[in-house]
Amino acid sequence: MIDENNYCVYAHYFPDEKRYYGISQNPEGRWGENGEVYKNQKRVWAAIQKFGWENVKHEIIMSNLNKQSALMIEEALINQYKTNIPACGYNEYL
Repeated sequence: MIDENNYCVYAHYFPDEKRYYGISQNPEGRWGENGEVYKNQKRVWAAIQKFGWENVKHEIIMSNLNKQSALMIEEALINQYKTNIPACGYNEYL
């Protein structure tokens, strides 16, 4: 049985003080080895290449959430910190 309440909201903090927010049921798996799973997201991947994955701080902000709650919190954080605006962060939507 799949646990529907095992989502987390996470953040990546980059050396240029920009952020990226996301959700996952398996954050370490989502982040991948050296952040390579972000290759299809041009802005965040370029930042990973520029700064190096080892220089990006990773934080799980909230956990044990259902998917809807995780998405709502992610959206609120993206809007609050304007991380979908290139000057402020690396999220590519909202």
